[in-house]
Amino acid sequence: MNLNLNSRLNQILVVCFVSFFSAYVIHSSIISWLSSSYAIKGTESGYREAMSLNPHNPLYYFLLGTHLNLDFGDSKEEVLSLYKKALELSPFNYNYWISLAEFFTEKGKTAKAEYALRVATNMAPGVPSLRWRAGILATNLGDKDSVLDNLSEVIAKDPNRRTRAFAALWQIVGDAEKILNIISDNELPSYLKFLIKTKRLEEANIAWKRYDPKGDHTINLTIKYVNFLIGEGDISSARFVWKETFGHWEGIWNGNFDDEPMNGGFDWSSYEIEGVEIERDTVIGKDNRSMKITFDGNHNVDFRHLYQTVPIDENSDYILKLYMKSTGITTRNGIQWEVYCYYSGKIIGVTKPIVGTHDWHSVKLPFKTPRDCNLIVIRLRRHESDKFDRFISGSVWIDNVELDNSK
Repeated sequence: MNLNLNSRLNQILVVCFVSFFSAYVIHSSIISWLSSSYAIKGTESGYREAMSLNPHNPLYYFLLGTHLNLDFGDSKEEVLSLYKKALELSPFNYNYWISLAEFFTEKGKTAKAEYALRVATNMAPGVPSLRWRAGILATNLGDKDSVLDNLSEVIAKDPNRRTRAFAALWQIVGDAEKILNIISDNELPSYLKFLIKTKRLEEANIAWKRYDPKGDHTINLTIKYVNFLIGEGDISSARFVWKETFGHWEGIWNGNFDDEPMNGGFDWSSYEIEGVEIERDTVIGKDNRSMKITFDGNHNVDFRHLYQTVPIDENSDYILKLYMKSTGITTRNGIQWEVYCYYSGKIIGVTKPIVGTHDWHSVKLPFKTPRDCNLIVIRLRRHESDKFDRFISGSVWIDNVELDNSK
């Protein structure tokens, strides 16, 4: 009898406990749902309703404090009280600490801001979004060491913010050596691109000395850097970088088109134009391969879209030599070569235009460089025509391009 009574009592207790627990869960769920519904409105009254329903949730204190800080700058005492309450309920939330640091910074309380900033970053040193906010906050505080420390993490772990971090470092720190010291080898290519884009020649040269050109990005970055050096007039450095990366050469690079042009630097460059196809021909060539240009016959093309930039000696005699082949080149304005000085744009040599059909034949162009010309452009050219038969068609092949110094 006692056994049955105890068993029945245990059953009643279990049922009561389950009922109480279920009621508690349901009540908590309803409260949580209601408070979230109020908070999602994003209004002061909504946040206050959420706080009254769920006074142990730190988020609502934080959201109300942020709302008041943004919309009502004169509510600083209540904002501070709300932030402190949020941290009292959730002392290890780094977002609350960084927001408190930002609040103190806005109010001119530098020491308190720096303390809150250190607490936030110590809690989550590997979170890029936090370190970005901390870095920007440190700029407002004028703490250059903190800017370097925080943005170094952003540079290492957040590619989307990396360029902005470089810009912030140069704006706030402005010390090339200190900035370069926090850039790892993995981020160095990105930093070099930034220096090139912002035209910092001296700093780019220093960074390049530390760069180890390996991997898939080597060619593109080298060409970008060489183009930058050329644009800045540093031809000697451009030549040195090209030789160090791709090998020694004089005159024309890849004149027999055995290699696919790299489209920049001291190799051949080309870009698209409507009505023209530029391609490397691996079947037809004076020896093995060639460059083929085809005109579709439906456009009056002003063609200047295949060229090479070549370092030379000023005040010297040269001969441009090459072989050409053509098929059905129409119009009086045919295909010709021109040579001009890179920086001045002065044309110093032009060949006779080629029209019609011709088998492989030699083309030579002697010219003399002026005293102020140490870089030339060799360019295939077809001038736009004002004649009735102005639409050009046909194909031309180029091979074995050389540049001899006849001095």
